Amino acid sequence: MNSIQLSIIECSSQSHSNPAINILNDDPNKVWLAEKNQQKADLLIQLNKEIIINKIILLNAGSHCVEILVGKSKEKSIFKVIIPNTQLMSPNEIKNNTNSNRKFEFPSDKFPRLVKNEKWDQIMIKISHIGIGPNDTIGLSYLEIKGGELANTTSQQSRERKIPTSLLSLFSKSTNTNQVDLSVKNLQKDDNLKKDDDLKKPQNLKKRKKKIEKDNESDNKQIKKEKKKQSKKSKDTKKSKDTKNKKDTKDTKDTKNRKDIKDKKDKKDTKDKKDKKDKKDKKDKKDKKIQKIQKIQKIYKR
Repeated sequence: MNSIQLSIIECSSQSHSNPAINILNDDPNKVWLAEKNQQKADLLIQLNKEIIINKIILLNAGSHCVEILVGKSKEKSIFKVIIPNTQLMSPNEIKNNTNSNRKFEFPSDKFPRLVKNEKWDQIMIKISHIGIGPNDTIGLSYLEIKGGELANTTSQQSRERKIPTSLLSLFSKSTNTNQVDLSVKNLQKDDNLKKDDDLKKPQNLKKRKKKIEKDNESDNKQIKKEKKKQSKKSKDTKKSKDTKNKKDTKDTKDTKNRKDIKDKKDKKDTKDKKDKKDKKDKKDKKDKKIQKIQKIQKIYKR
């Protein structure tokens, strides 16, 4: 298994001092932590090429649960579950805040059948806080993906028929080693032929067909579930955007109304000032006229 080069595409939450890029470093002192009081966080990672994933290794940093999905960069927004939601800390550990930095390895024999045999180049990691114990920050310290062009055959080799010691003991010490090897190969060949015959039996074919249909149905349900999640997320985003636009429109309208009211008030004040001035000028003019008349009357009296 080869180590794969990883790079960060996007992260839903990361603290300033502990960014998501730290998850790709070997330094245990550098971790990815979400912002405080975050109940969950998502991290999307790009692989340098499409591979069949044989093992996923991660080091926890206070996360209570993790779920891992895989996708392809050419098929945007379509992800399949490779590791279902898994608890990384027990309730007691969460309550006492212990064992929060354990290492976890997920081999390919734990992956869904239809996922582990495909090639992928994107990994989505979802970490979460289950809502009990101290609400500290959640995160991960380290992530490593192992894989290659072919699926891991270790589990297949382990299922090959082992020749009982009792059979090997039937051969005498003088028996040629090549004859023993040939006998072992023949036994394995007979075993494989027997397996092929079993698969060809109608009842076994029906069982296998039912199992494949069941697996396909399970995978289709998972795909529908993921699509539903993505659709809900898109709707929530749109709803949030619409709410923001409505608020902005309302704020703009309120600002305009306040401006109109101020303009009307200023206009009224200006008019009142003008009217007051005109009234005063008129009064002054009238007073002057009266004074003039009085002056003339005084002259005539003399």
